[in-house]
Amino acid sequence: MKPVILVSLYQVEAFGLRSIHGFLKRAGVPVAMVFFKRWSWKEKPVFTPHELDLLIGELRRQDPSLVGMSVWSFFFRQAIDITHAIHEALPGVKVVWGGCHATLMPEACIEHCDGLVIGEGEKPMLGMAQGISTEAWFSVPGAWMRRESNVIRNPCGE
Repeated sequence: MKPVILVSLYQVEAFGLRSIHGFLKRAGVPVAMVFFKRWSWKEKPVFTPHELDLLIGELRRQDPSLVGMSVWSFFFRQAIDITHAIHEALPGVKVVWGGCHATLMPEACIEHCDGLVIGEGEKPMLGMAQGISTEAWFSVPGAWMRRESNVIRNPCGE
């Protein structure tokens, strides 16, 4: 099984992703975290082309099947740009968003990624990791999935 890489955008704390990381690891899923930049409320969240290249290089090195990103509303534009870069550089790698913005604004988010986690992410991410190359990928409770131009809106799990 290829690894799942969890990318934290601008947040070192990343409590949600850290919890998902531990949950996946305990379930036997190869998983790693990447912290993409640190942010202060005094700064605009921007990244340079070089920083994006470093992220893509690290993802290539780890060769994931799935990249999960926690997206806050304030970082929505950056998440779109990073997701586009991942899709372009790593064809076949699925990018899933979770976090506040994905939960509150799923219709706006699903246009830019392969899947969304709505609400708590531990069980949906495990389901996605385990079902990534099967039809099970499209029926994970608590997740929305994009299949070509259609969106599959699975109900929340337990």
